[in-house]
Amino acid sequence: MPTAPDLNLEDDTDLLYEEDILRNGYSLKYWWRYMEAKQRAPAKQRNMIAERALKYLPGSYKVWHHYLKDRRQQVLHRRPEDPAIENLNRTYERALVTMHKMPRIWLDYLEFLLGQHRTTVTRQKFDRALRALPITQHETIWKLFVQFAKECPIKETAVRVYRRYVQFEPEGAEEYVDFLLSIGRVGEAALKLAELLNRESFVSMRGKSRHKLWMELCDLVCKHPQEVRTQRHPARPPPRLLSSLCIGARSVKVRSHALERGSRRRARRALQEVLPARRAMYFCVIHLAS
Repeated sequence: MPTAPDLNLEDDTDLLYEEDILRNGYSLKYWWRYMEAKQRAPAKQRNMIAERALKYLPGSYKVWHHYLKDRRQQVLHRRPEDPAIENLNRTYERALVTMHKMPRIWLDYLEFLLGQHRTTVTRQKFDRALRALPITQHETIWKLFVQFAKECPIKETAVRVYRRYVQFEPEGAEEYVDFLLSIGRVGEAALKLAELLNRESFVSMRGKSRHKLWMELCDLVCKHPQEVRTQRHPARPPPRLLSSLCIGARSVKVRSHALERGSRRRARRALQEVLPARRAMYFCVIHLAS
């Protein structure tokens, strides 16, 4: 039966709780009543009571959640290298032995890891959470995973996370394009935008028309022709739309001064030299209207 090692029983009330525990050691009701009564006790005593409860009720989500929340409050203002932080990490790992199907435990653990700025460890825990939880609960994990990607100092890791996110949630493609632009990967952003335009069923979640997306792609190609031209996806060739635009992007950039001088006919003739007539005329209309 459960015992009370090294506990300083402050009054007769503690003795009553201990007697209840001795008679009903496997009852959540008595442990929970004891833990609530000791909420104002020193942290060491609260932790000891919770650990005793978990020894007899290792599968109790209610006890684990309350205990871990209390432990997080205890280390709230500690530095990441403090030993108490690592002790709490180990406690979370113990909890996940039986609580690995509980998304709330994973989310609390992952949020706690985000504050420690340990990129590799945090990414591995996100991967574990996605493997452990059913796909119907992945959405909550991905929201936090995307936040991790935005704050990640290793840009290649962040890009790989976003690629996986877009596979899970295709509606996040425009957010992915914005992220690529924010870190200077213009070529990959143009490639992804071209893929979206090549997809006839694509509908912008931000309410943008296909014409608006066309304008954005043309702007990227004209301002960064070299980055877009040299960009190649490792798994497949560039989309046909991007390939066509890359052919004339450099000519558009070099000879755009003709527009500034008011010679639209000269600018149109320069573009027609490098693009098929039909596509060139469409491109000219867009470029001249901008």
